[in-house]
Formats: sequence, structure tokens, C-alpha cells
Amino acid sequence: MAQLVYDKNNQKGYVVIYSIIIISAIVMGIIFSSSWVSLNSVKSSRVLADSKQSKALASACAETALQDIRDNVNYSGSGSLTINGNNCSYIIINQGGENRLIQNWASISDSISKIEILIDQINPQINISSWQEAI
Repeated sequence: MAQLVYDKNNQKGYVVIYSIIIISAIVMGIIFSSSWVSLNSVKSSRVLADSKQSKALASACAETALQDIRDNVNYSGSGSLTINGNNCSYIIINQGGENRLIQNWASISDSISKIEILIDQINPQINISSWQEAI
């Protein structure tokens, strides 16, 4: 008949193995959480940078549309602008007299910026009655 022998050293080995497994799981959880937070931070920073760039591009496009009106007071139509490989578009709508409506939009990645400008005077200088960033 086989007899079970109690070995104190063998039991200590199991305690060490279980301790290592538990500590490893905790460390892996901390590493995973840190990585996840870092990744989301990078994504948020990228989205913010894209948003700022699309707003700047939309403003540049609006300024280009205003220059088109300055160059030709009867101008109406559409145009576009490319800066660093990014595009924006605008439409100038003649609303009669010296009233003009400029609508433009720019997009960088998933960030889209829109601006709507109302002009109520062209001569002797352009007067902007409203400059709204659309949502």
C-alpha cells in the first residue's frame, strides 16, 4: 500500500508558484491599462490636431473666397484650395445687390470644419456682417 508523505518543502513550492501567477496577473493588468490609456491619449491628441488644422484650412478657404470677391465684385460660383495635400471647397452665392453668402468646408481625416459668411457690402470695402462656424 502506498503511503502519502507530507512534504513541507513541496507545499512551499505551490505557494511560490501561485504567488508568481497572481503577481504576474496584476502586473499584466497594470501594463494593459497603461497601454490603453496611452493609446487613447494619442488618439485624442491626433483628433484635436486634425480639428485645429481643418479649422485653419476652412479659414484659409474663406479668405480665398473673400479675395475672389475683392478681385471681381460680380463673382459667384465655387472654388477650392489645397494646402499641404489637404483640400477645402467654397461656394459664393450672390444674394442680390452687394449681399453675398460664402459657404465653405474643409476636412482632415474625420474632422470637418464649416464656415458660413454673410457680406452686406463690397464697395468701397468688404463688410462681413456674419462669420459663423457651422456645426
